[in-house]
Amino acid sequence: MGRLFWINIFFFSLYGIIVFFYFLFDKNSVLQTFKSLAALIILFPLLGINLSIFLEKIFSQKFDLLEKIISGVILSFILSPSLLTLEYSLFTTIFPELPFINALLLFFAAFLFNPFSFETETKESEPFKEKKTSDSWMIFLSSASYIALIWIIVSAYHPLPDYDPYYWLPKFNTEFSQNILTSFHLSRPLFSSFSYIFNQTAQIDLYTFYKYIFPFLFLLTLLPAVLLSRFYVRTTSRFALYLLPLASASAILYSLMPIPQALLNICIAFFIYFLLYSLFSQKQFFYFLAGAIIFGAYFYHEAALLIFLPWFGITVYSYRYSIFKKIRENKLSSTFVFLLLLSYGQSLFIPMYTFLSFWLTRIAVILPQLQINFSFPLVYTNVDGNQVGWGNWIGVVKYYLFYAGPTVFFILFLLFIGIFYLRKTTVQKRFLEYASQKEVAVLVLSFLLFFILAEILPRFFSFALFPERAWGFAGFFIVAFFLLFIREFPHKYPWLVSIFIATVILNMGSATYINSFKKYLITPEQLASAEWIKAHLPKDRIFFTRGNINLLEVHSQSEYINVGTPLFYSDLSVFNAHYVSFSEKEKEIQLNYDAITVQLEKTVRQLKEKNPAIDTEIISKNVLAGKQHLDSIEKLTIEMKNFQKKRGRYSYIYYAKTSEKNIYASRPYFEKDKNILIDSFPFDNFPDRFQRIYIAPNNAVIIWQVTEQ
Repeated sequence: MGRLFWINIFFFSLYGIIVFFYFLFDKNSVLQTFKSLAALIILFPLLGINLSIFLEKIFSQKFDLLEKIISGVILSFILSPSLLTLEYSLFTTIFPELPFINALLLFFAAFLFNPFSFETETKESEPFKEKKTSDSWMIFLSSASYIALIWIIVSAYHPLPDYDPYYWLPKFNTEFSQNILTSFHLSRPLFSSFSYIFNQTAQIDLYTFYKYIFPFLFLLTLLPAVLLSRFYVRTTSRFALYLLPLASASAILYSLMPIPQALLNICIAFFIYFLLYSLFSQKQFFYFLAGAIIFGAYFYHEAALLIFLPWFGITVYSYRYSIFKKIRENKLSSTFVFLLLLSYGQSLFIPMYTFLSFWLTRIAVILPQLQINFSFPLVYTNVDGNQVGWGNWIGVVKYYLFYAGPTVFFILFLLFIGIFYLRKTTVQKRFLEYASQKEVAVLVLSFLLFFILAEILPRFFSFALFPERAWGFAGFFIVAFFLLFIREFPHKYPWLVSIFIATVILNMGSATYINSFKKYLITPEQLASAEWIKAHLPKDRIFFTRGNINLLEVHSQSEYINVGTPLFYSDLSVFNAHYVSFSEKEKEIQLNYDAITVQLEKTVRQLKEKNPAIDTEIISKNVLAGKQHLDSIEKLTIEMKNFQKKRGRYSYIYYAKTSEKNIYASRPYFEKDKNILIDSFPFDNFPDRFQRIYIAPNNAVIIWQVTEQ
C-alpha cells in the first residue's frame, strides 16, 4: 500500500484513539484540542484528497502531488458541507459525527474505486522541483506577511469585526443546539454546514472559531499560487503572484470577516488561479475544476452566480460542437440526465433562477429609465431606498481608496495605456491573442459584470446594488490581468512589479488602519458593562434598548427588545408604548392563533365536501391554503415560546453612546440617531419607576432597572 493509504489509516486511527482517551479522562481540554485538530484534517484536506482519487479515475487524469493536495483542499471546502446539507435536506436530521462518517465512507469508496492511486507514489513535477529552494523562500515570506497581517487585524479588539457576523453567530448557536441546518433551497446553506462542522463536529466554540480561527482560512489562497508559480521566471513576479487576494483594503477585510463572502473570496482566488493554471499548463481539467468551485461557491454566497454564468456561457460556446455531438451520440443518456435534473435539481436550480430573475426583472425595469447621477458616489440611494452617499469629496476619495484602492487604479491605468497608446506593439498583439482564450474571456467578462454594477448602473441608471462590494470583486479580476502580463513579459518593465507590490503594501496598511476603528463599534465601556451585567444581574433579565442588540445578546447573554425609533431615549411615551405592547403580546399571539385555526377548520370542512375525482383544482388550492395555515400556526407557536422566555423577567433599559470614532458614525444611516441630542433622559424624572444601577464614565453607558412590573 502507498503513502496516501497509510496517511488515511493513521489519521482515522489517531482520531479513534484520541476520542477513546478523551472520554476516559473526562473530556480533558488538551485532548479536546488534538481531537478537534485531527477531525478537521480528516474532514477537509484528507477528504478532498480522497475525492481527487475519484476525479483521477473518472476524468482519466494523473495529478502530481501538489495538484492533488491543492485541488483536494478546496474541493473539501465545497464537498464536506455539501454532503451534510444534502443529508439534512433529504432526511431533516443531523448529528455531530455525521461529517466524520461521510469522510470515512468516502475513503473506503475511493480505495475500492481506484486502489492504484493509493498504491503508487505521486511525483512532484520537474518545473516545481527545479525552483523548490527559491519558492520555499517566497512561500515563507508570503505566509509570514499574511500571518502578520491577519494577526494585527484579529488582535486589534475583542469583539467580532463588524455587525454582519453578529447576525450569524446567535442564529447558528440557536439552530445548532436544535440540530437545525439551512436546507439547499434556502439562502447560503453551505455557510451553515461549514460552521456546524467546526462547532459541533470539531467542538470549537462558535465565537472562538469566528473570531480567532476563521480569519486564518485566508492563508489557503496561497496554495493555488504555489501551483501557478511554476510558470513564473522572476522571483519578484512569483512574489507578486501570491498577492492577488490583497487586491484592495476592502477585499482584505471582507476576506477576514466571518461571513459567507469571505469564503466566496477564497473560492474566487482559487477560481482565478486555476483558470490561469489551465491557460499556462493546457490542462483543461483545471478549467472545469474552476467552474465547479465557483458553482459550489454559490451556496456560500449568491454573488458567485455572476462569475459562474460567464464561465458557463463561454464553456458552452467553446465546446458547443462537442456537446451537440455527445448529445446526438448518446440520446438516451442525455434524456435521462435531463429528466434527472428536471426531477431532482429543483432544490439547486430554482433558488438560482429565482435570485437571477428577481434582479434581472428589477434591472429591466430601470434600464429604459435613464437617470444619470454623475454625483455618484457623492449622493446616491441604494436598492433598499436608503441614502448612502459619501457626503463630500473627501468621502468620495475615501470610498475609492478603500473599496477599489491603489492597486486597482494602477492596473487600470496600465490597461488604458496598453489599449490606446501601445498600438501594434508586441504587448498588445500578445494580449489580443490571449483574449481569444476561453480562460481570459471568462476573466474579462467577470470583471465587466462587476464593473457595470460598481460604476455604470449607479451612475447612469441610479441602480446601486452594492457597488462598493462589486469593486472588491472586480479587483481580483483586474489583478489577474497584471499576472498575465508579468508572466508573458517577465523581463519587460520589471519596475512595474515593484510598483504593484508597493500598492499592495498600501492596501495592507489601509486595511489595518480602517480595522483599528472597528474597536469603536462595540466600545471597551460597553464590553465592561456586559461583564458587569453577567456578574450582577439575574439570569432571567430582559433589556429594552435601541441598537445595542449585538452586545446584549452575545457579550452579556441577555434577552432584549430592540426599539425601532431613535426617540426611545428622549420620549418616555415610546418606552410606555413598547412596555404595554410587550405586556399585551401574549393576548395578541393567542388572538392570531384563534383566527388562523378558524380558517384552518373552514378549509378542512371545504375539503370534506369536495369530490377528489371532480374537484381536483379546488382541492389543490385548499391543500395549499391548509399548508399556509399550518405554517402560520408553527410560526406563532415559536413566537409564543420566545415570548414566554421573556415574560416575567426582570426588565432593564440599556443606553450606550455611539463613539465619535465609530467607523459608521458619519454614514447617512447613522445620522438619524446621531442627530437626536440627549441632554437628559426622561427615565430620571420618575425614580419610582426607573433606577440607575450602572453608569460608565461620561455617561458612555447607562443602565436603568424598571421597578414597575
